[in-house]
Amino acid sequence: MYPLPVCSLALADYVSGYVTKAERGHMQDLWQDILDDRGIYNKLFRIGIRCLDSRPIGLYETCDILLGEPLCRKSREVSWIDVKMPHKRKRNLTKKLCEVEEIAANDPSTEDFYGEGLVTHFYPNRAQEHEEYCLYDFVAKLTYKGKDKNGERIYRPLQKERLPNFIDFEVYKENQRDSFYYAITFLFVPFRNEDELVHDGETVQEAFDRHIVDHERCVEANEKFRKLLRCSEKLRHTRCQSSKQRRGK
Repeated sequence: MYPLPVCSLALADYVSGYVTKAERGHMQDLWQDILDDRGIYNKLFRIGIRCLDSRPIGLYETCDILLGEPLCRKSREVSWIDVKMPHKRKRNLTKKLCEVEEIAANDPSTEDFYGEGLVTHFYPNRAQEHEEYCLYDFVAKLTYKGKDKNGERIYRPLQKERLPNFIDFEVYKENQRDSFYYAITFLFVPFRNEDELVHDGETVQEAFDRHIVDHERCVEANEKFRKLLRCSEKLRHTRCQSSKQRRGK
């Protein structure tokens, strides 16, 4: 005969105790992991795996826990933007490969075989009323409506904004630092000609620092940009501290 809970607290205690009854056999193994002589990284990893194994858990919930990315916003549209440097960016071809090779052999400078794209045509040729829109806001707030009588593309505001997404580069890797700075500049600095984002003789990092000063409104308008700027400042401070420590030695 089961005891009957007499209040909400007793009910919660009874139900939680009954549901987790099968998990108590894992406690001994868990304490063994805690008391083990392995390093803190190995301890935390094993404890995390045991927590995931302690009860049935779905794939989406596992990804949510391990990746730290919320998976509860399925109704919000996500747009993926290719923010790589121009020479690394993929573009669509409008002709067959054999035709492309023939055209390129006759005129190496031509790009007639490339199709129109968001970052190469639609955003740079946006209407004057959207002049102040950075690429991030252009994708998040507007949608293609059609063409006017002159053949110009028309965009209208979205009732529900999209969520533009992009790959965050690991800024502590030297070979990806320029890609990180370029991606942020490309997303949040309005431009008509992409070549003007980085001047001749200027490094990508120097261009990034210059655009922060010239486009302060982008910093204020995008929370993710501010977060990445703080990461940049932290990285710069870390580099300065490391240099001082090396000189001190």
